Amino acid sequence: DFPEDCATPPEAAEVLAIATACKDYGNRAFKAGDPALGLEKYQKGIRYLNEEPDLEALPEADRPAFQAQLDALRFALNNNSALLALKLETFDDAHRFADAALAAADKPAATVKDADRAKALYRRGFASVRLKDEEAA
Repeated sequence: DFPEDCATPPEAAEVLAIATACKDYGNRAFKAGDPALGLEKYQKGIRYLNEEPDLEALPEADRPAFQAQLDALRFALNNNSALLALKLETFDDAHRFADAALAAADKPAATVKDADRAKALYRRGFASVRLKDEEAA
């Protein structure tokens, strides 16, 4: 598991590709009825993104668009993690993942649709209710 499974730090494009592959694998696992495996893969993708890939190697003109892709992927992985944590009834985790998704959505480069932001808000609220924190919900 990353970062132990990587001998050298991956470049920004490689981080994006690996995290996207983790998201796709997690989606397939969820559709196949294995939310625990799906959550594991989403979290692996997030660990790659948390290494904050160095964008300096990219042409300066490409950096904002690339950062927007990273932020959108971070949002999707956290939002999907919140959904699967709700399915697994790990409500503390679901709340934390939904918070992380919303934080990613608030980044300046993020391009998150209102409907997707609403899903994250709903998931955070649902987790809050299940945690008996009606005030936060």
